[in-house]
Amino acid sequence: MKIIVGLGNPGEKYRKNRHNVGFMVLDRMVEAGIRNEESGISQNAKFLMSKKFNTEIIQTKEYILVKPQTFMNDSGVAVAKICQFYKIDLKDLYIIHDDLDITVGNYKIQHGKGPQVHNGLKSIEEKLGSDQFWNVRVGVENRE
Repeated sequence: MKIIVGLGNPGEKYRKNRHNVGFMVLDRMVEAGIRNEESGISQNAKFLMSKKFNTEIIQTKEYILVKPQTFMNDSGVAVAKICQFYKIDLKDLYIIHDDLDITVGNYKIQHGKGPQVHNGLKSIEEKLGSDQFWNVRVGVENRE
């Protein structure tokens, strides 16, 4: 099972903020489908609140899509709880987050390597005791 976590901040106030690019990517994945037969995620899937993990979550046989509701700086709390509960190997953990070092429209997928400063990732690394997960770094830098 793979866990795909989109980082962001809960609430309407932050919905279009650059920090919410992780939430936005997960929403687009569901809207577009990841609709192949293996994923089990349909276009009609909806994120449901899980009080146990303090996240919004969609679960299938192959994937768990997660939007932590702990605010960016405490993302590690929710991520660690989910990884421990489902006994997830960190090689199956993907964290989608904003990156100011990458221009808008670009992304990088790297294992064990994120931006030098990102409080959401720092929280996750502290709670997991490791940085050996996948970083999906989505560009949000739009300065010319």
